[in-house]
Amino acid sequence: MKLQTMSFAAIVCGIALLLTGCAENKLRSAVEQVNRECPMDLGTAGKMESVSYEDDCVSFNYVFSEEYVSIEKMKQDPELIKNSVLTMFSNPQGPMKDFIQALTEAGASVKFNFQNPKGDQKLSIDVSSEELAGARNDAHTTDADKLDAALRSTNLQMPMDLGDGLVITQVITEGNTVFYLCSVDEHQLDFKLLKSQAAALKQEITANLAALSGSDAKFIELIANAHKQLGYRYKGTTSGQQMDITLTTDELRQLHR
Repeated sequence: MKLQTMSFAAIVCGIALLLTGCAENKLRSAVEQVNRECPMDLGTAGKMESVSYEDDCVSFNYVFSEEYVSIEKMKQDPELIKNSVLTMFSNPQGPMKDFIQALTEAGASVKFNFQNPKGDQKLSIDVSSEELAGARNDAHTTDADKLDAALRSTNLQMPMDLGDGLVITQVITEGNTVFYLCSVDEHQLDFKLLKSQAAALKQEITANLAALSGSDAKFIELIANAHKQLGYRYKGTTSGQQMDITLTTDELRQLHR
């Protein structure tokens, strides 16, 4: 099962690269240091090509894999993407708080530039210094709020065809579990056979999640920090049969220790 994390977690991952540097050095020095290490792999979502600090603006430049992220779908609701970013910045703690403070003290804004590998699809999201200051002073946003923002931006990409009769139709929160809803085309895949292999399928999913890096691993961290489980809900298109495979919060936390 491919994990779809989309732009939000990739943004978080890219920002995280600057955090330690901003705690100890001036903002410009931290940006220059990270840019020397670019391009940086962010997992299946793509890579961060560069980061720069010019005209009082820190610009993050991303190239997203078309297999996983559609720039055109992101362009359908850029305000949702921006609000997701602002939620991620809200009520910052630890190094993230240092980063936001460094930006606001410098009077700097942030720009996120996204494009596909061909460069013919582009989107830019601007966050002003005033908006950053408002996010910094927000004391109410929780890890659950940040996860919800990630899910909203992720659902912009749906539906997503995984091949072999599997289509992710939506990502939802149900109780304490984040579920990928997976439609199973029973003309291509025998649902009874799928159910008989549930234990092996969970082992495969667990192994795949443990091997994640970059934005994919960051998305798992968002789920665990919100004290949620991760589930995959398979539903047959003909029979209506349903099967859930779930990893507990503790199982998620064990993945990358």
